Amino acid sequence: MRETICFFCLFTVLGFSVCRAQNFIGIASSNYAGTQGTLMNPALSATSPYKVFINFGAVGGELQNNYLKWNAPYSLFSLVTGTVSNQYLNTGGEPIWRENYYAFNSRKSQAKMFGNLDLRGPAIQVRLDKYQMAISAGQRFRLFSSFFATSPTIFKMIGTGTRNPAIQNQYFNGEKGIMNVSGINEFYLNFSKIVRDDGTNRYAFGVNLKRFVSNLALNLRADNLAYEVVPTDATNQRQRIENVTAVGSFFHAAPSTGDLTGSWILGQMTKLSGIGKGFGLDLGVEYIYSERRSSFGQDSPVDYKLKMAAALTDIGFVSYSDPNDVVVGHVNSTGTVIQPATFYQISSTNEFIQDLENQFNPDPTQYQHAFRVYMPVRLQLNFDYHYSKHIFIAGNLRQAILPRKKFLGPIAYSGLSLVPRYEKRNIEVAVPISLDQDYSQLNFGSTVRLGPLFFGIDNIRGWFNMFKPSSASVHVGLAYGILGEKRDKGGLNCYYEEPVPKYRRKKGLFHFKK
Repeated sequence: MRETICFFCLFTVLGFSVCRAQNFIGIASSNYAGTQGTLMNPALSATSPYKVFINFGAVGGELQNNYLKWNAPYSLFSLVTGTVSNQYLNTGGEPIWRENYYAFNSRKSQAKMFGNLDLRGPAIQVRLDKYQMAISAGQRFRLFSSFFATSPTIFKMIGTGTRNPAIQNQYFNGEKGIMNVSGINEFYLNFSKIVRDDGTNRYAFGVNLKRFVSNLALNLRADNLAYEVVPTDATNQRQRIENVTAVGSFFHAAPSTGDLTGSWILGQMTKLSGIGKGFGLDLGVEYIYSERRSSFGQDSPVDYKLKMAAALTDIGFVSYSDPNDVVVGHVNSTGTVIQPATFYQISSTNEFIQDLENQFNPDPTQYQHAFRVYMPVRLQLNFDYHYSKHIFIAGNLRQAILPRKKFLGPIAYSGLSLVPRYEKRNIEVAVPISLDQDYSQLNFGSTVRLGPLFFGIDNIRGWFNMFKPSSASVHVGLAYGILGEKRDKGGLNCYYEEPVPKYRRKKGLFHFKK
């Protein structure tokens, strides 16, 4: 069991046992993505082939970091599916875990970790051809967690625990780090419209209007941590942390009751109010180039050769204010000794803050009871090239915008993806290849859509022990759409032309005229 240094022990619980994150890259670029694509760029719904699209539910999770690597002799897939080889099981049938099952990237001067969980609830999208527009509405809950600008030694302690002899009996000074955890319920309303269509060139814009409700926010900033890990017995079963100097701050908002469990997360999806409230929006534009006019409603309802789009997503904020459930405090403590099992088996952020207060004694008279966090704004650039009848090649650039050290709140990483795919009405296979973790980590995965069901992973390496992986992801969802009828009249004023035969029959059996 792990014990970790003051400010960062909570993320071991949150990041490794809850947040397995979100991406949806494999499905979002599809013409059949529906609301999954609308959340990537709000302009896409106006040109969707669906007359009506209903999302019943979807979940996505990912965990990415640049320092810790999985080095166990069994894969994460075998661990989740219960297929670990018997030679790696203890007498009770549980997988054996050893400290050397983690590897470390010693070249990194700062450690980063991003973990996100995205639960997408019911949503509906309707295309109004008469007005060349579409409207959508839906709901989702997102759990963000991240480390940023964190000293690698702290990450090593999180990975191996204080039992690791490599971090014992040494005095570490000047350790720093930033950690965020946010749980945000989101209700969105989408409007998108085609503003011009001459048959060859089509232009559309869209906006997602958002209402945020939150009952969880935790931001910890360590400006200076100093400590020494010392075993308390000869067998190194227990350790204490001595000579602790802690200078930093914490921003916390959460109800006084409730553990961070799966049932608590599902319950948050129905919350219409909370400790934190805010607003946000997404803005998007889209350009489509078609070589010839055609109509929707065929086996392949695609009438374009090239599609390009740009969007700014997650513009917004959440403000927290409550005299009992919101606290902003500062820590400046020296000479503290953290006894074994102090930060241990924490099930909620309230427990963690209580342990922190007991250890470092911040002045409660200096507490504040209000703060604001900002959403992780991203610039999204997309293209989709229609290579042949059912073959497409999509690209996606995701660039984080806000300065990470300056603002409180969820942190987004930047990435670049290339997504070749085979796409038909009832079946689709996509193979995303991505540079994630701020363009530093190569991932590749696969997404499959079979009728209303889609499922996939954006990082095969993370699941099957390929080259000491440091990330993992998964997504699955269920949705149903009704394709629109041919738009020969009104709508986009599209029509379908039968190709003229190169040769025409004239007379007789073997007479043809060019």
